[in-house]
Amino acid sequence: MPVPSPSWRNVGYSTTHLSFHLDFAPIFQRRPFSSVGVAKELDKHSFTVSYLINSCGLSPASAKSASKLVQFRDSAKQDRLLNCLRSHGFTDAHILKVVRIQPIVLLLDAEKTVLPKFEFFHSIGISGAELANLISRNPTLLACSLNHKIIPCYNFLKSQLVHNEVVVKSFKNTTRILLERVEKNVCPNISILKGVGVSDSNIQRLLMWASESLCLDTSKFNEKVKTIIDMGFDPSRYLFFDAIRFWPTKTTWQLKAELYRSWGWSEDEFLSAFKKDPSFLGKSAKKVTSVMDFLVNKMGWHPSAVARVPYVLSFSLKKRIIPRCSVIRFLLLKGLIKEEIFLSSVMMSPEKYYLDRFVFRYKEKAPQLLDILQGKLDLLELGLSFEEKLNTKLN
Repeated sequence: MPVPSPSWRNVGYSTTHLSFHLDFAPIFQRRPFSSVGVAKELDKHSFTVSYLINSCGLSPASAKSASKLVQFRDSAKQDRLLNCLRSHGFTDAHILKVVRIQPIVLLLDAEKTVLPKFEFFHSIGISGAELANLISRNPTLLACSLNHKIIPCYNFLKSQLVHNEVVVKSFKNTTRILLERVEKNVCPNISILKGVGVSDSNIQRLLMWASESLCLDTSKFNEKVKTIIDMGFDPSRYLFFDAIRFWPTKTTWQLKAELYRSWGWSEDEFLSAFKKDPSFLGKSAKKVTSVMDFLVNKMGWHPSAVARVPYVLSFSLKKRIIPRCSVIRFLLLKGLIKEEIFLSSVMMSPEKYYLDRFVFRYKEKAPQLLDILQGKLDLLELGLSFEEKLNTKLN
């Protein structure tokens, strides 16, 4: 059922596009000034920079950069906007982030443009810190049309996801879809997915967790779907959903492939890893480097071992990888394990299986294993390290 918007009827004219910011470009960029005019313009620029620093928290460098987009001679309008934000749960940190990302929000009318959006979000259960977090992640929401984009998007998602709380969760996961006219790309792209056999439940997952994937231009989205199917992904399976969600641009694919090649993966291993777990492409270079460095250089596993179980790249180095590997390292250095050790059995085993196989089995000879696993005891405290050479093969 469409959400009523009695107090939001007249906001569309001022919020539909961002092109209006051009009207506020510094006047001296458009027409010549007299010396008096130049002086006034410089005063306005100085006032704006000062306001951005003192009232919004920007650094001098950021303020000077932002002042190229917004300028004003008095701050009455801006004060009303900041007061509106603060009265709806925005902290100084939120305001700093909003203005730094999108300075032109300072030109918006608090009562006519911003407040109606806040009233709408309140009506669907987003307020206070949740609202501030949502807006500060994508401040452009304050400037886009409530009647032509935000409300139609909500109504569309409600028709697909049914429950309001699920729609709200979708907004919290990603806000890009709120900036889209859903009939342009989102609806046609959903039709493409249904046409190749993607289940309604997986389409709902995509809308809830990664709706930005559906905002892609329809021709490009169709090409992506065909490529993923050609790679062997079954549209009826969950992995197809992951492949759609984590499919990168051509440039990103090349950069990721280069990163893994630098760690010894072949092209086939990289492709195979994607087919097993598309989400591994979503890991940052920093995360990949830290995990590969530990598993390959510290533990001694071959890079191919990681390629066979790319899921390990999703695990926390501190909470799972290092604790579990520390136990294995202790057992190997003490000669308590002599058989071949597989990365999958160490990292992918459920907690109970891991404890039974690698901790409780050796509790008589190595009672300290549980403390090592729980981080209460470090290998260095036992006179051991990750630098000592192992004789046992890791696979």
